[in-house]
Parts: sequence; C-alpha cells; structure tokens
Amino acid sequence: FKLVRKKYPGLPKENENARACPGESDGDNVDLSKLSKKARRKRERMIQYKRRKLEKYIHTGRHSCTMTPNADLTLLCKLKEGPDKPVLCLGTTSESPGFICSGSTDGKINAWRVRPGDPEDVNIKPILIGIKVHLMGVNAISVSKVSDELIIVSGGDDQAIGITRLDNSDVLRSKRLFPQSCGSAIRGICTNGQRIWSAGLNQRLRVWNITNDDTENPSLQFESPIDCADVNDLDVLNHKIVVSGAGFCVFSNCI
Repeated sequence: FKLVRKKYPGLPKENENARACPGESDGDNVDLSKLSKKARRKRERMIQYKRRKLEKYIHTGRHSCTMTPNADLTLLCKLKEGPDKPVLCLGTTSESPGFICSGSTDGKINAWRVRPGDPEDVNIKPILIGIKVHLMGVNAISVSKVSDELIIVSGGDDQAIGITRLDNSDVLRSKRLFPQSCGSAIRGICTNGQRIWSAGLNQRLRVWNITNDDTENPSLQFESPIDCADVNDLDVLNHKIVVSGAGFCVFSNCI
C-alpha cells in the first residue's frame, strides 16, 4: 500500500546501481566525461542540492510512514502499519481531517486519519488496522463522516454489506455484517452516512437507509436493474448514481 505524495524530477535512486546523474531516463544517459569542467561542477552542485532536499522530506519513525523515492523518482509514503494482503479498494473523504480506508482480499478493512498540516508533510495516523468484517475479499468500500461518528460501508465477494462505526475519538463503536444483501458479489458501494447505494454482478442497483440503531439491518428503499453487464464500480456524482461495467448507466431518481 503506497500513497503517492510528491514528484521531484531529479531525485537520486537509493541503490548501488543508481545512475550517476539522477533524473535521466534510460534513453537519455549523459556521459560526465564528455562534459566540460564547468558543466560537470554545475551538474554536481544540482545533484547535491536535490539530495539535501530529499533528506529534508524523508521521515523515519514519524506519523506511521516513511518517505522514500521509488524507481520512477516519485516520493512515496510507505505505511508501516497497514494491510497484510493485497488491497482491492480504497475510500476517502475530502473534508479536513481526511480519512483513508482500504479493503483487502482477506476480508479485513483498515482506516487512517490524515491530519492537516504542512502541505509538504504527511501526517497519517492509523485508527483501524486489520479489522475482520467480511468472510471473503472486500471489493468496494466507502467512508462518510457524520456529526458524531465515522461510518465505513463495505461490500464483498460474500454478497454482504458491512457497516463499521467509529466515534469521534477514533474508537471502534460497532461492526456489523448483513449477509445476502445482494444476490451476487458486490462490486460497487457508496454512502453519505444516511443511505447506502450498492451494485453487484447480478446487475441490480439497491438503495438502503441506514438506521441509528446498530442492531437493525439497513432497510431497502429502492431497487432497479442495471442495463450494463460486468458491473465493476459505483459512485455518486451531482445527485446522480453512476454505475460502470461494460459501459455505464446513470440513475437520477434514487438519491
């Protein structure tokens, strides 16, 4: 799991086979011996400057992530605490502070809080790591922040919808799995904290109401066939539901 943070086109590689001149592509190698003495000194000063700049942004043992350059000279945030299995889906929120959620092939979900701060810094705190929600892989996940809690909704190959709630202190409040929510694997899901929109391989769009009572199942409010095969994703855009697959469908009467 890697979070792309910032690109620096001249960052050096961190291995013994790194090129003498960082930032060059394989088709644009420069032989330093062919440069003039003045050009070589200028290039070496540029490399030293960019190495110092890199050291400024590499963090170890801070905010649960380590900043390192990868092979294509992109600065990455590699989370020290995260999923053990491949990640199938991600969900985020746009408000501040933001949240990142992931679903894995082992049926577990993870969540991190992204705190506001220096735009050149990454401040990520794990709040939910390795919570088993689904019996099979998690194909879709969505997160919404309401007044007093964070609601994470997920759908998986087990045909079930999972609802996980955290309070304002990032403490797990409840975790529920609602089996047979779809007649097939769920491939797309979205929530606003009050409703859930789900779509599966059975080509059915379903709209659910979320109750405040953790012991009650979500109530089905609307169902409609989807006129595209191989449903793969779902999202809410400008008060419309967009479902993609072999083509895409737009629903405007089920928000």
